[in-house]
Amino acid sequence: MSHAIINLQAITALAFSIILLVRAGPARVLQPAVRFPLLVSLVAIITLPMLLFWRTLTLPFTHDTCGLVFMAVHQSVTDILHLFAPPPMPPDYFFRPLAYGAFWMYAKWAHLEPVRWNAWCLGIHIGNCLLVYALARQLAFGSFGATVASLVFAVHGTRAEAVAWPPVRVDLLATFFVLLTLLAVNKIAEGGSRWWYLCIVTTASSALLSKEAAYGLPLVAWAMLSWRPKNQRLPVVVTLFAVCAICFLYRLWVLGGIGGYGTTEGKPAALHFSLLRLINGLFYREWAFLFFPINWSERPEPALWCGLVAMAAVLLAIAIFWPVDDRKGLLRLLVMTVAAALPAYQLLFLNTDLNGARVLYLPVLGIALFWGAVIQAQRKIHRQIAVAIGLLFFQSAALAHNLRIWSEGSLLAQRAYREISVQLANGQGLMGVENLPATWKGVFFLKNSFPTCVLLNSGGTLHALPDIREIPVGAPLDRFARVYRWNDKSLHFDKLK
Repeated sequence: MSHAIINLQAITALAFSIILLVRAGPARVLQPAVRFPLLVSLVAIITLPMLLFWRTLTLPFTHDTCGLVFMAVHQSVTDILHLFAPPPMPPDYFFRPLAYGAFWMYAKWAHLEPVRWNAWCLGIHIGNCLLVYALARQLAFGSFGATVASLVFAVHGTRAEAVAWPPVRVDLLATFFVLLTLLAVNKIAEGGSRWWYLCIVTTASSALLSKEAAYGLPLVAWAMLSWRPKNQRLPVVVTLFAVCAICFLYRLWVLGGIGGYGTTEGKPAALHFSLLRLINGLFYREWAFLFFPINWSERPEPALWCGLVAMAAVLLAIAIFWPVDDRKGLLRLLVMTVAAALPAYQLLFLNTDLNGARVLYLPVLGIALFWGAVIQAQRKIHRQIAVAIGLLFFQSAALAHNLRIWSEGSLLAQRAYREISVQLANGQGLMGVENLPATWKGVFFLKNSFPTCVLLNSGGTLHALPDIREIPVGAPLDRFARVYRWNDKSLHFDKLK
């Protein structure tokens, strides 16, 4: 069933895109447009995501969050500096020293308070949304088209995991620096001072030292500037490729290899290249979730069904009745989307529960600008308004649905941690736990950092990191004084010993 849903979403998205491009006319100099005062745009861009995300500010620490927050609180300046050089022990698979450094700095104020950590993620996300608006205006979008593009970026359904889960601050920070780089790139292309080159070297390096997803930056910039003369785009794109090459060599030196996610054999997954998988991920699977970012683990609410109807109406109206202009401009933005997703193409094979949707945080930039361009390329103002309302209603309903599932999963995990903390406080001896699931309905759950999560969610009953061991199913239980197994049906721990 899940494959059928994904195929339906992908085929619909691709069919719409192809029909739109085939029917699109050439760019026109003048288009009627809705005009938005700057203040109205800024208020909308800040307010809408806050309305949708405010309930997530109080969500507890779960999964990897606990380990990362606990580590950041206890790290020293020396620990952070060591992230920039080869470690004495085998290194982490990832090289994100700037993001981890920012995490450590924020921990000095946020400590172990979830509200502050969650607010930080939301604040960075809103900052990115404002930068998307600035970029759209720089790309000659009208005020209405730029506002809609920024709002699509803000409330896209994939944002549940990306904003409500603090470990994804690496994606938020990398995108922040990518957006700053693109703004500077446009300044250079427009004939700005050569000092802007220093800016793009700084911001691009910061993006690359925050997360590997930023390695698509040169191709994103090339796609964005493809309409400009060669002498305006070539120097800046070459500069970005040079920055990426230097940062990549630096990464190789620190990690002693390419790093990244590993395969079951322990080798870097990035070295297992597959052309078929690349095409499938970038040109098929990705579009299913860029156009229809819905977590199907739970039945949609009436609002989301209405949103789906509105989205279907928008797609049909544009594909059949409301042709748009500027085919080359729209194609350029779709290429930007593909370029942004290229470094993480092996992670694009999401399922219907949207687990792992954080990898789409940066690629949504291209699709958000695409929708802004589609709206302002409409030839009548009432069509622009209708498309914007239908699109934003669907994305907001999808995000609200996904956030509800994310909140339920986080609170369920907290309840599980507290069950174990009570048992720890009421007994003695080594404790073992079995069957810890990695996800629940697409939400990262109990598998990682379990002892730290129990400590941080114990409500003060524990004051030190507990000695809890995860036991592989079927392993002997002799050396454990107490053993608990997670029950996927009752959603509680069963006592085995």
